[in-house]
Amino acid sequence: MDNSAAVFAIPATLIDMTTSIPTSVRLTSHADDRRGAHRSHTRRPRPDLPLWFGRATTTLYAVSAGLAAVFAGLAGLAQIGSASGGLFGFAAQVVGILQTGLVLGAGAWCFVAAGTRRVDPTTEQFNREWFLVAWFIPVAHILVPHRMFGDLWASAKWQQSDRRGANSPLAPRPWVMSAWATAWGASFVWALTVFFRDVDTTFLVVYLCLAGLSTALLGGVVRAMAHELAGHGEQ
Repeated sequence: MDNSAAVFAIPATLIDMTTSIPTSVRLTSHADDRRGAHRSHTRRPRPDLPLWFGRATTTLYAVSAGLAAVFAGLAGLAQIGSASGGLFGFAAQVVGILQTGLVLGAGAWCFVAAGTRRVDPTTEQFNREWFLVAWFIPVAHILVPHRMFGDLWASAKWQQSDRRGANSPLAPRPWVMSAWATAWGASFVWALTVFFRDVDTTFLVVYLCLAGLSTALLGGVVRAMAHELAGHGEQ
Protein backbone atom coordinates (compact mmCIF):
# COMPACT_ATOMS: atom_id res chain seq x y z
CA MET A 1 0.00 0.00 0.00
CA ASP A 2 2.77 2.40 0.84
CA ASN A 3 4.57 1.71 -2.45
CA SER A 4 1.42 2.07 -4.54
CA ALA A 5 0.59 5.29 -2.76
CA ALA A 6 4.06 6.58 -3.60
CA VAL A 7 3.60 5.58 -7.26
CA PHE A 8 0.32 7.46 -7.51
CA ALA A 9 1.83 10.41 -5.67
CA ILE A 10 4.55 10.95 -8.31
CA PRO A 11 2.20 11.81 -11.24
CA ALA A 12 0.30 14.12 -8.96
CA THR A 13 3.51 15.91 -8.11
CA LEU A 14 4.42 16.20 -11.79
CA ILE A 15 0.99 17.61 -12.56
CA ASP A 16 1.42 20.20 -9.83
CA MET A 17 4.82 21.19 -11.16
CA THR A 18 3.58 21.33 -14.76
CA THR A 19 0.63 23.52 -13.93
CA SER A 20 2.81 25.86 -11.91
CA ILE A 21 5.27 26.56 -14.78
CA PRO A 22 3.02 28.78 -16.92
CA THR A 23 2.09 30.78 -13.86
CA SER A 24 5.74 31.45 -13.01
CA VAL A 25 6.46 32.34 -16.63
CA ARG A 26 3.52 34.72 -16.70
CA LEU A 27 4.65 36.29 -13.46
CA THR A 28 8.18 36.77 -14.80
CA SER A 29 6.84 38.21 -18.03
CA HIS A 30 4.59 40.64 -16.16
CA ALA A 31 7.51 41.64 -13.94
CA ASP A 32 9.68 42.31 -17.00
CA ASP A 33 6.88 44.33 -18.57
CA ARG A 34 6.56 46.41 -15.42
CA ARG A 35 10.33 47.02 -15.34
CA GLY A 36 10.34 47.98 -19.03
CA ALA A 37 7.41 50.33 -18.52
CA HIS A 38 9.17 51.86 -15.54
CA ARG A 39 12.32 52.45 -17.61
CA SER A 40 10.31 54.06 -20.41
CA HIS A 41 8.56 56.39 -17.96
CA THR A 42 11.78 57.34 -16.17
CA ARG A 43 13.84 57.99 -19.35
CA ARG A 44 15.11 61.55 -19.22
CA PRO A 45 13.87 63.80 -22.03
CA ARG A 46 16.42 65.50 -24.25
CA PRO A 47 17.22 68.98 -22.93
CA ASP A 48 16.76 72.23 -24.76
CA LEU A 49 19.65 74.42 -25.89
CA PRO A 50 21.55 75.78 -22.86
CA LEU A 51 21.30 79.45 -21.97
CA TRP A 52 24.91 80.11 -22.94
CA PHE A 53 24.50 78.62 -26.40
CA GLY A 54 23.71 81.96 -28.05
CA ARG A 55 26.78 83.63 -26.55
CA ALA A 56 28.94 80.70 -27.64
CA THR A 57 27.60 81.06 -31.17
CA THR A 58 28.41 84.77 -31.24
CA THR A 59 31.89 84.12 -29.85
CA LEU A 60 32.69 81.48 -32.46
CA TYR A 61 31.46 83.72 -35.25
CA ALA A 62 33.46 86.71 -34.01
CA VAL A 63 36.64 84.66 -33.50
CA SER A 64 36.36 83.18 -36.98
CA ALA A 65 36.02 86.63 -38.52
CA GLY A 66 38.96 87.96 -36.52
CA LEU A 67 41.23 85.05 -37.38
CA ALA A 68 40.29 85.32 -41.05
CA ALA A 69 41.37 88.97 -40.98
CA VAL A 70 44.67 88.01 -39.36
CA PHE A 71 45.26 85.33 -41.98
CA ALA A 72 44.62 87.92 -44.69
CA GLY A 73 47.11 90.28 -43.03
CA LEU A 74 49.76 87.59 -42.88
CA ALA A 75 49.15 86.75 -46.53
CA GLY A 76 49.66 90.41 -47.36
CA LEU A 77 52.92 90.51 -45.44
CA ALA A 78 54.10 87.38 -47.22
CA GLN A 79 53.20 88.93 -50.56
CA ILE A 80 55.37 92.00 -49.96
CA GLY A 81 58.27 89.86 -48.81
CA SER A 82 58.05 90.35 -45.04
CA ALA A 83 57.70 86.66 -44.19
CA SER A 84 61.32 85.99 -43.42
CA GLY A 85 61.42 87.47 -39.93
CA GLY A 86 61.01 85.52 -36.72
CA LEU A 87 58.01 87.65 -35.74
CA PHE A 88 56.11 86.49 -38.81
CA GLY A 89 56.77 82.84 -38.00
CA PHE A 90 55.69 83.31 -34.40
CA ALA A 91 52.49 85.10 -35.46
CA ALA A 92 51.70 82.34 -37.95
CA GLN A 93 52.13 79.67 -35.27
CA VAL A 94 49.89 81.53 -32.83
CA VAL A 95 47.19 82.00 -35.45
CA GLY A 96 47.43 78.32 -36.37
CA ILE A 97 46.91 77.32 -32.74
CA LEU A 98 43.93 79.66 -32.47
CA GLN A 99 42.47 78.19 -35.65
CA THR A 100 42.77 74.70 -34.15
CA GLY A 101 41.00 75.92 -31.02
CA LEU A 102 38.24 77.43 -33.18
CA VAL A 103 37.73 74.15 -35.03
CA LEU A 104 37.57 72.15 -31.78
CA GLY A 105 35.22 74.75 -30.32
CA ALA A 106 32.91 74.42 -33.32
CA GLY A 107 32.98 70.64 -32.88
CA ALA A 108 32.04 70.97 -29.20
CA TRP A 109 29.29 73.42 -30.18
CA CYS A 110 27.83 70.83 -32.58
CA PHE A 111 28.22 68.11 -29.95
CA VAL A 112 26.05 70.09 -27.53
CA ALA A 113 23.49 70.97 -30.21
CA ALA A 114 23.16 67.34 -31.34
CA GLY A 115 22.21 66.29 -27.80
CA THR A 116 19.24 68.64 -27.49
CA ARG A 117 15.60 68.21 -28.40
CA ARG A 118 16.06 70.58 -31.33
CA VAL A 119 17.54 67.60 -33.21
CA ASP A 120 15.73 64.38 -34.06
CA PRO A 121 18.07 61.55 -32.96
CA THR A 122 16.29 58.98 -35.12
CA THR A 123 17.51 60.67 -38.33
CA GLU A 124 21.15 61.09 -37.31
CA GLN A 125 23.69 58.93 -39.14
CA PHE A 126 26.62 59.85 -36.92
CA ASN A 127 26.93 59.61 -33.17
CA ARG A 128 27.48 63.09 -31.81
CA GLU A 129 30.81 62.01 -30.28
CA TRP A 130 32.21 62.23 -33.80
CA PHE A 131 32.10 66.02 -33.51
CA LEU A 132 34.80 65.71 -30.83
CA VAL A 133 37.06 62.97 -32.21
CA ALA A 134 36.89 63.27 -36.01
CA TRP A 135 39.36 66.17 -36.06
CA PHE A 136 42.12 63.94 -34.65
CA ILE A 137 41.80 61.14 -37.24
CA PRO A 138 43.99 61.58 -40.33
CA VAL A 139 42.08 61.89 -43.62
CA ALA A 140 38.79 61.62 -41.71
CA HIS A 141 39.38 65.11 -40.33
CA ILE A 142 39.04 66.37 -43.92
CA LEU A 143 36.14 64.27 -45.20
CA VAL A 144 33.96 63.46 -42.18
CA PRO A 145 33.21 66.95 -40.73
CA HIS A 146 31.32 68.05 -43.84
CA ARG A 147 29.08 64.97 -43.60
CA MET A 148 28.58 65.53 -39.87
CA PHE A 149 27.51 69.14 -40.41
CA GLY A 150 25.08 68.02 -43.09
CA ASP A 151 23.76 65.28 -40.82
CA LEU A 152 23.11 67.77 -38.04
CA TRP A 153 21.40 70.12 -40.48
CA ALA A 154 19.14 67.38 -41.91
CA SER A 155 18.23 66.10 -38.44
CA ALA A 156 17.08 69.54 -37.44
CA LYS A 157 15.16 70.01 -40.68
CA TRP A 158 13.23 66.79 -40.13
CA GLN A 159 11.54 68.31 -37.09
CA GLN A 160 10.64 71.43 -39.03
CA SER A 161 9.27 69.29 -41.85
CA ASP A 162 7.12 67.34 -39.40
CA ARG A 163 5.49 70.56 -38.20
CA ARG A 164 4.83 71.75 -41.75
CA GLY A 165 3.48 68.43 -42.93
CA ALA A 166 4.73 64.98 -43.82
CA ASN A 167 5.10 65.85 -47.51
CA SER A 168 6.96 69.12 -47.02
CA PRO A 169 10.38 69.03 -48.71
CA LEU A 170 13.49 69.72 -46.73
CA ALA A 171 15.33 72.94 -47.34
CA PRO A 172 18.66 72.44 -49.14
CA ARG A 173 21.88 72.71 -47.21
CA PRO A 174 23.32 76.22 -47.11
CA TRP A 175 26.03 76.90 -49.67
CA VAL A 176 28.44 77.86 -46.92
CA MET A 177 28.79 74.21 -45.86
CA SER A 178 30.05 73.09 -49.26
CA ALA A 179 32.21 76.19 -49.58
CA TRP A 180 33.80 75.54 -46.19
CA ALA A 181 34.44 71.87 -47.01
CA THR A 182 36.14 72.88 -50.28
CA ALA A 183 38.39 75.49 -48.66
CA TRP A 184 39.10 73.22 -45.68
CA GLY A 185 40.17 70.32 -47.86
CA ALA A 186 42.10 72.52 -50.30
CA SER A 187 44.18 74.03 -47.49
CA PHE A 188 45.38 70.58 -46.39
CA VAL A 189 46.01 69.39 -49.93
CA TRP A 190 48.04 72.54 -50.65
CA ALA A 191 50.00 72.06 -47.42
CA LEU A 192 51.02 68.59 -48.61
CA THR A 193 52.69 70.10 -51.65
CA VAL A 194 55.50 71.24 -49.32
CA PHE A 195 56.97 67.78 -49.82
CA PHE A 196 57.41 68.48 -53.53
CA ARG A 197 58.38 72.16 -53.57
CA ASP A 198 60.14 74.85 -51.60
CA VAL A 199 58.32 77.05 -49.10
CA ASP A 200 58.36 80.23 -51.13
CA THR A 201 56.18 83.31 -51.22
CA THR A 202 53.57 81.72 -53.46
CA PHE A 203 53.20 78.74 -51.16
CA LEU A 204 52.74 80.93 -48.09
CA VAL A 205 50.28 83.32 -49.73
CA VAL A 206 48.08 80.55 -51.14
CA TYR A 207 48.09 78.57 -47.90
CA LEU A 208 47.30 81.59 -45.72
CA CYS A 209 44.49 82.63 -48.05
CA LEU A 210 42.94 79.15 -47.99
CA ALA A 211 43.31 78.90 -44.22
CA GLY A 212 41.73 82.31 -43.74
CA LEU A 213 38.88 81.49 -46.12
CA SER A 214 38.10 78.19 -44.40
CA THR A 215 38.19 79.94 -41.02
CA ALA A 216 35.73 82.60 -42.13
CA LEU A 217 33.42 80.03 -43.73
CA LEU A 218 33.43 77.90 -40.57
CA GLY A 219 31.92 80.83 -38.74
CA GLY A 220 29.27 80.96 -41.45
CA VAL A 221 28.52 77.27 -40.97
CA VAL A 222 28.01 77.76 -37.23
CA ARG A 223 25.83 80.80 -37.84
CA ALA A 224 23.65 78.99 -40.40
CA MET A 225 23.10 75.97 -38.16
CA ALA A 226 22.41 78.18 -35.15
CA HIS A 227 19.72 79.96 -37.15
CA GLU A 228 18.21 76.63 -38.13
CA LEU A 229 18.24 75.26 -34.57
CA ALA A 230 16.77 78.45 -33.17
CA GLY A 231 13.80 78.08 -35.52
CA HIS A 232 12.54 75.02 -33.64
CA GLY A 233 10.12 75.93 -30.91
CA GLU A 234 8.24 73.80 -28.44
CA GLN A 235 7.23 70.39 -29.72
